[in-house]
Amino acid sequence: MSRRTKRIVAWSLGVMVFLAGVVVLGSSRAHQAPHVRLHAGAAWLASSKVGQLTLVDGSAAEVAARVPVATPGTPLRSAQLGSHGYAQNRMDGSVVRVDGATQQATRATTPLATAADQLTLFPIAHTLYALDSNRGLLAPIDPVTLTHRGSPHPLAAQVAPDASAVDDAGRLWVVDQRTGELVWFAADVRHSRANAATPGKSLLVLASGRPVLVDLTRRTAELLDSETGAVAETTQLDLRPDDTVRASGSAQQRRLLVSVGSRGLLMVCTFGSACAPPIPLGTGKGDFGPAVEAHDHAVVPDYASGRVWIVDLKTMRVVVDRRLFDRPVRFELLTRDGVIFYNDPDSDEAGVLELDGRVRQVAKYDPATAGNAQANQVADNRGAASQAPVPGHQPPAPGTSGPIPPVIGPGLSGGLPQASIVIKPRDRGVVGEEFTVTVVVPDAEVASARWTFGDGSEASGATVRHRWDRPGEFPVNVAPVLTTGQAARAASATVTIEPEDAPPRINRLMISPEKPRSGEAVWLSADVSGARPERWEWIITGAQGEVTRSALPNFQHAFTTDGQYTVTLKVTARGISVQQSKQFTVVPAPPGVECGEVLTANATLRANLVCPGDVALTIAANDVVLDLNGYTISTPAHTALSTGVVIKNSGASIRNGKIMYFKVGVAMANVTGVSLSNITISSSSEGGGTGPGFIPGDVVANHAKDVRLHAVNLTGAHAFLFENESVATFSNSTVAYHAPSEYPQTNSTCRGNSSCTLTGSKVHVYTLRCETSGEPYTSSITIEQGEVDIAAGEGCDSITIRKSQAFGVGIRFGRSVTLVDNTFTPFRGNRWNGLTVHSFSITGNHFNGMHSGLAIEYGSGVITHNTFNDNAIKGLRVQTGSASVIEISHNDFFGNGKISGDPPGGKGGLFIYDLEGSSTVTVTGNKSGNNTGYGMWAEKPVINGGGNTSSADQLGCHNVPCN
Repeated sequence: MSRRTKRIVAWSLGVMVFLAGVVVLGSSRAHQAPHVRLHAGAAWLASSKVGQLTLVDGSAAEVAARVPVATPGTPLRSAQLGSHGYAQNRMDGSVVRVDGATQQATRATTPLATAADQLTLFPIAHTLYALDSNRGLLAPIDPVTLTHRGSPHPLAAQVAPDASAVDDAGRLWVVDQRTGELVWFAADVRHSRANAATPGKSLLVLASGRPVLVDLTRRTAELLDSETGAVAETTQLDLRPDDTVRASGSAQQRRLLVSVGSRGLLMVCTFGSACAPPIPLGTGKGDFGPAVEAHDHAVVPDYASGRVWIVDLKTMRVVVDRRLFDRPVRFELLTRDGVIFYNDPDSDEAGVLELDGRVRQVAKYDPATAGNAQANQVADNRGAASQAPVPGHQPPAPGTSGPIPPVIGPGLSGGLPQASIVIKPRDRGVVGEEFTVTVVVPDAEVASARWTFGDGSEASGATVRHRWDRPGEFPVNVAPVLTTGQAARAASATVTIEPEDAPPRINRLMISPEKPRSGEAVWLSADVSGARPERWEWIITGAQGEVTRSALPNFQHAFTTDGQYTVTLKVTARGISVQQSKQFTVVPAPPGVECGEVLTANATLRANLVCPGDVALTIAANDVVLDLNGYTISTPAHTALSTGVVIKNSGASIRNGKIMYFKVGVAMANVTGVSLSNITISSSSEGGGTGPGFIPGDVVANHAKDVRLHAVNLTGAHAFLFENESVATFSNSTVAYHAPSEYPQTNSTCRGNSSCTLTGSKVHVYTLRCETSGEPYTSSITIEQGEVDIAAGEGCDSITIRKSQAFGVGIRFGRSVTLVDNTFTPFRGNRWNGLTVHSFSITGNHFNGMHSGLAIEYGSGVITHNTFNDNAIKGLRVQTGSASVIEISHNDFFGNGKISGDPPGGKGGLFIYDLEGSSTVTVTGNKSGNNTGYGMWAEKPVINGGGNTSSADQLGCHNVPCN
């Protein structure tokens, strides 16, 4: 086999390993062309509703063949070797091969009994490996006849699909999810390397045909020696503990592509050199799949939005942002001979994606006649495939609904809140078992919802119950409407239904935390499938015998001593019992802590600390964890520079407690990867500090990279100072939040080419600044999905506020401001919002019930698709500078100006002042109505973009043409 062919085979295997299972529904007896002439680049794609593998010619972007491989309702996975396709039945574990030349399907064979949905196929040149990932069994099969080549081999490993791969030489590599052992299988000989990876936290991919082990806990990627399994090269990855990560490798280079959906990033790392700076994709989080690579470009799929990003790997920038589907869908993305294919296995949608973003769509079948076997024929094909009987189940009921598109509520221009689905008791069960599904929208109440269940039935209500009457994988879709009348973005989930007589199975036992300490509460639970257990029997034993028992599905226990323990679970359902055990180690609890101590190892507070000195505690080693254990560190007397905790080394973590009354709560400098979680910090402003530039604060950081603050409550006079190229990320935190009756006279600073991002957090500060004393605009602040109340945001290169509840924002002396999909409402009485910056982008916001909705002075930018309703004086006030260029388009101005009297400058919807010098304002497609005063008013005539309307405004429009 040529080197090029080996690479293609290896890449195909990598794609197959990482793609989610494919569900195919329906059946037909399509006529096939036994000798179809194909160009380079053809792919076998699964076609739902019709029970086929569809061969798509990538060069022509046309269907070359449709081959029935299963009866309707049978969940399938697909794999490919050269021009030949393989369909795996996930219900009974059988496999069908489709010949690439004749398009004829073989009879089904079962390589591993009872493997079913635990089966993964690895087709290579002379062998088709079938791997039961749960039991760790490997069966070699003839890739043409599908006959066994000997008995299955035990690998003694529990394997996950994204932790297994076959390299260029045909070696199978897996990571044992229970122990972290690396196992590879070559020439019928098993090899292994113990403790190679973190159990359950590792991925295995191929780069240039060689295995790469990605450890998410250690944040490393290791290129392995293909013969010995030893580590040849290591690259450090900039990952966080809560990151959602998928990975893939280049076929021809020692390059790793890491998709980080939790932060919306693509990381590109090449062994032998440092990783490139992360590449932002989209505007935030996503449900990313592994990237595929073709011609020095990476294509990253986002299943949540149905889109892809194409990144030029030479320039390391996004060159294409392309939406492939108008809904969330877990689509396939793969490449063959440099041609990129996409496919939704549950619809007729598929196609070829070009690197310039062009899409050539392919209809795999006629969706209108998907249930009619005779309608799904390829008219110009000659001959017919030999149709062998294949196992399966009855077809779904006719009229099965597809995913529900979101319904846009009145006046809504975008930024729909995202719904999610909660399934109880779990997302898998057996035929006839009752499930409860609930739609949830964060910070909102659902008024009504419409459900489809993938089996032809529908229901209405925020919470409904449902049973499935046949096995399969069923898409559950919901379209909710909130009590406000606003629609939420539709959500999707999948429920797996097994036959009614399916036995119970224990897929894995779970211990949290994975490395418990004595005295610490530990949760024990299990992933169980098959029939729902009627009885749970847990027992934990140690060196002295039995420790505890439980009959609950999950339970909590605190171990009083360290040592080796074994947990055993036995579940019983319908008279069948299964059992599984797992060993784990409880480590000694860290020692206690005293005032003034310098920590070089993990430590835990045993009581409150009251420390009178300048520094209460110092962390002076890498990766030290300081667990406050619910206690408080405080000081009785304020020294000039009193500090709670000084962090001198990288990787430090402080959690679970309070740090109170110091001049500086936590101080750090020249560190990376610091984590603060579940703590309250309140610094004191009494007496002031000493020394040039001293600023007291809850958190003070100088040149600190990747500082993560989760569930942190900062309430001091100066909440934080991040400076000199610091990078900080807040999540679910509160910054200087005060009672509604108290105005927040507080400050926070992010300066000196620093970046501060606050997600899902409450930000109530008087001044949030990026520069002081004439410093250049170099720093940025991003606030998203939180609460915002800022009296003065000063001197930032950029401030971005997105998808947040805002109570008033004043931003001045900065370069650019972006406001997207926010809602501005009153707080502490009527408030106003004002911007005085160089440039702005105001899109999809709601300015409602404020004193004045928004006032803008002097800058240039775009104000589009916003609503300005029921504001007391004005909806929008724009004052131009000498050279402002402003677009005001497609906004709504309704019910503004209801304040009594005649305020200076008038009252009503839209007001535009000055228009001096070379300033231009273009007004297009805006609507006004029921405003007291003017609907739209300009001091001088504006550029009329057309489509502006006024209805029942007291004074109509002035210098703005309105219909």
